[in-house]
Amino acid sequence: KLLSHYILCMRTKGFPDLFLWPNTKNSEELKGEIIICEVKSENDKLSDEQIWWIGILVNCGIKVDVLKIKNN
Repeated sequence: KLLSHYILCMRTKGFPDLFLWPNTKNSEELKGEIIICEVKSENDKLSDEQIWWIGILVNCGIKVDVLKIKNN
């Protein structure tokens, strides 16, 4: 489902920065374990394209996190 959105829309701008998944060869262990992250600086905000992609990903049942990086 996600791939069809990606290919049909050819809309890559705003696609999240980071993909996390367990290191396993067993596909059953992957269910519910994939996390996709958008990384933002302290002063940055989500673009309309990023919000659109997050909605698509969540609708596909994928967990999406927005990570804020703080400057020290």
